[in-house]
Amino acid sequence: DKDFQLKIPKIIVSDQLKLDLELSKMVNYIYDLNNECPIRVSFYEIKNEEKNDVEYYLSIVIHHIAFDAWSLDIFLRELQAYYN
Repeated sequence: DKDFQLKIPKIIVSDQLKLDLELSKMVNYIYDLNNECPIRVSFYEIKNEEKNDVEYYLSIVIHHIAFDAWSLDIFLRELQAYYN
């Protein structure tokens, strides 16, 4: 058995377009299931220097081998409870 550690990188982007590009990379990522965890989580930060504003986004991408549609509602409820 392999011990996979879930790493959550913080990625700083300058605008919504760059965030969309980063999210596209995440969604289209090809997993190496023999050598990595089938879930990828990233934390994004958009800094708007002009407005002195910061927005945060969380991306969670799970390979279909580790997750099914039936589990989605349960996962979202748990995530919302944890967030609250």
